Amino acid sequence: MENYTVLLSREIPVPVTEIAAPLAEVLGRAPVEVTRGLRQSPWVILRDVPAIKLDEVFAALAAANIPAKAVPEAWLPRLPPALSVRIADPLPKGLFLQAAEPPAPPVLPWRDLEIVSMGLVNLGGEEHYLIDLVTGEEYSLRLRIDGIDFSHDWLGARMASSTRENLKRFLIDVRERAPNARFTGKTMGFLGGEMSAAFRFPSVAGFEDYTQWSLEALTEEEE
Repeated sequence: MENYTVLLSREIPVPVTEIAAPLAEVLGRAPVEVTRGLRQSPWVILRDVPAIKLDEVFAALAAANIPAKAVPEAWLPRLPPALSVRIADPLPKGLFLQAAEPPAPPVLPWRDLEIVSMGLVNLGGEEHYLIDLVTGEEYSLRLRIDGIDFSHDWLGARMASSTRENLKRFLIDVRERAPNARFTGKTMGFLGGEMSAAFRFPSVAGFEDYTQWSLEALTEEEE
């Protein structure tokens, strides 16, 4: 029998402590396991849920006013490995990749850019601003910009003193030149000046789960 992944239907805060125990009871899992998964990635509520358990899972979520949907595991969009980009220039015709991990192309045409996802992650005591650019047929290519390693020389006289501000200017340029690209909610929060807590993730895995969730959520919105 096919298993399902249960996802948030839209981006809202998830009351982890309120729903972890009921979900654990429905699935016969340890509450600490469900709690850990929800704290890591509240957008992907549950994985490997048997079809026979879905009605009970949705009832538990509905009791907490959590909108959710179930997607067969095989249907969930998969993220390809992230290819590191250290030097790139957002020019009018596309993103010129001057120093990128193979097999990244030399140029990413703006028309091909599908998803832009940004998040803040603490790695080894340092704050890393990460940007994932997802493109290609069936999301076959993912480029990763890490603000600490990324060159901001392309800004020239517009370069600011902070990584955060420079990446904001990069994303503004991308948004102007790739109007059909879909920006995640947290990326838009970053551009809108929200506090860091609004787009902070507990780990790189949590950031990638959010990006994967966005592939499904933003594609559905477009349809």
